[in-house]
Amino acid sequence: MADYLVTPNVTLEKMFLNDYMLGENGKAKFVKTGYPKDDLLANVSNKKYIKDSLEVPEATKIVCLMPTWREYDNELELDIYISELNQYISFLGENLSDDYKMYVRLHPKAEEILTDTDLIDSFRVPENVEINELLSVTDILVTDYSSVMFDFLAVKDSRVILFPHDIEDYVEQRGIDIKQYKLCHLQQFMTSMNYSERLFAVKISMINQ
Repeated sequence: MADYLVTPNVTLEKMFLNDYMLGENGKAKFVKTGYPKDDLLANVSNKKYIKDSLEVPEATKIVCLMPTWREYDNELELDIYISELNQYISFLGENLSDDYKMYVRLHPKAEEILTDTDLIDSFRVPENVEINELLSVTDILVTDYSSVMFDFLAVKDSRVILFPHDIEDYVEQRGIDIKQYKLCHLQQFMTSMNYSERLFAVKISMINQ
């Protein structure tokens, strides 16, 4: 067992204590230093290099879509999953202004089964750009349930759009810490709790202004 566990905040420390049974009998000590991987998010010195790697002008704003992996997707027909994800992506792309460039970064498990989808391919991140490099130049993060939102907001004065379009199914299949959806009092947090394209379009229009 480790002697020290690195955590970014008190909230995750409590989650580790409960989820990994590290309570009174646990010997590990928590060190709230943040994760080393997040250091790159705070490094602004190489932004031009990263945008050059993405082949986008330096003035272009970037929206990154990072949907969560769903283990129960294995039970779905592949064509249905691809269709739903493509609708999600195309809706985002259609509602963004020309000032933005959108990229889609999928979970590695999703990447394994989505190799022949043309729409998704057109928004894929180049292989030579690491995820934290991408996030370091991202202005808007769009996700559903991914914990990447906390890394992103911890070191960047940026915005997150939560779009949990299948929240009832997700809660039933995997469960969720619903408290993360009560953070909308933060100025940079804009949350859509229900699947509503109209409401989602309103959120996007706020970005485009």
